[in-house]
Amino acid sequence: AQAESLRAALNPGRVHAPTRAIGDVLGSVVQAHARAVAACVQDERARAEVEARLLATVLPVGCRHGRLHGDFSVSNLLATDGRISGLIDWEDSLPEAPPVLDVLNHLDSVQRRCHRQSLVDTVPMLAQDRWPQADERRWLERAFVASGVADEDRPAIVMLYFLMHVGPQLAFAGAQATACRHVEPVLKQVWGR
Repeated sequence: AQAESLRAALNPGRVHAPTRAIGDVLGSVVQAHARAVAACVQDERARAEVEARLLATVLPVGCRHGRLHGDFSVSNLLATDGRISGLIDWEDSLPEAPPVLDVLNHLDSVQRRCHRQSLVDTVPMLAQDRWPQADERRWLERAFVASGVADEDRPAIVMLYFLMHVGPQLAFAGAQATACRHVEPVLKQVWGR
């Protein structure tokens, strides 16, 4: 509940009307991330197909925009006396992006940190609407509704989160990044490929 309140405070007014989830600024970032994610695919012939499918999945999605923290994970929340007292690590913040990505990031980080899961576990659960914690699932539902994300576009928003989460890691560490090992298993579970 505290994380939800803090996330809402980042956009105190109504976020913009639904539009494409990926605008001009975010578009070039997403394309670079899709290229980096595809580069993790072992089969060279499949790389171009994976990149094209990722972009075809996420680029047309509609979603309201607002302030995005960009790394709204449990490790970036400060707490004092059992209450959230601050939020650090603003380097990935964007003024115009889907705020629902922060909710996905937070839920993913809690599950990975508290339940020792990996992206191979969490991303498919999010994309297939199988999130195990009921209160967190309700927060995600509220975030999707507030963001104007259509039911059929929710898996695409999860894949956008996946790109935005692993892309920076791959840009920094490339094929040596732990996230690179997760790419093919995540795609297989989400896409059945």
